[in-house]
Amino acid sequence: MMELHIDVSWILQVAEAAGAMDTVDYNEDGYTDLLVGTTLEDVGTVADAGFTDVLYGGPTGLGTGPLKATHLEQGQGAGAIKASAPEAGDRMGDAVAAGTTAAGEPYLHIGVPVRPSAP
Repeated sequence: MMELHIDVSWILQVAEAAGAMDTVDYNEDGYTDLLVGTTLEDVGTVADAGFTDVLYGGPTGLGTGPLKATHLEQGQGAGAIKASAPEAGDRMGDAVAAGTTAAGEPYLHIGVPVRPSAP
């Protein structure tokens, strides 16, 4: 597995070792964007809830275009991600996939491992 240490001024989180990654031109600007899962990050007081970021590419690399990054975290944003709540050990972003549909529309898949139910 490759590891990316995110330590740049345009990422709001502290530097963390990232895990799963994939690429796609998510904002359809002609530059490759990087989807990064940071699975062992605590979200508030919730241990190892994890989150995922889209780091946008630009003319000379990541973060060099007008759009820098989009942070995806359970309980924030829109849709299914906003509707869910982070739980300890969720490890959001443990697996990620990005690509385009047959119609050319970009997509992101963000995995949250299934934990055994409590008895």
